[in-house]
Amino acid sequence: QLLPPGAEAVAGRSAIAAFWQGAIDAGVKDLVLETTQLESTGDLAYEVGKVRIVAKDDQVSEDRYLVVWKRENGKWQLHRDIWNSTN
Repeated sequence: QLLPPGAEAVAGRSAIAAFWQGAIDAGVKDLVLETTQLESTGDLAYEVGKVRIVAKDDQVSEDRYLVVWKRENGKWQLHRDIWNSTN
């Protein structure tokens, strides 16, 4: 599930893929993630970090994010993803 700023939650693999394709189609041309903290216990983990997004007009957005990971069938899967702007 994605929890994007100013929008409804997005759930499911195909809906999440469509969300990110929409961002690409809207002009996101580069995205860089920097993990600043990562902790886990059992089958859950959380990741905190910074994200730098560059739009087609070279406008830069610097945001922060929190991702919750869940281990299912031995594989880590993105469980929740939320971010907001630091600008």
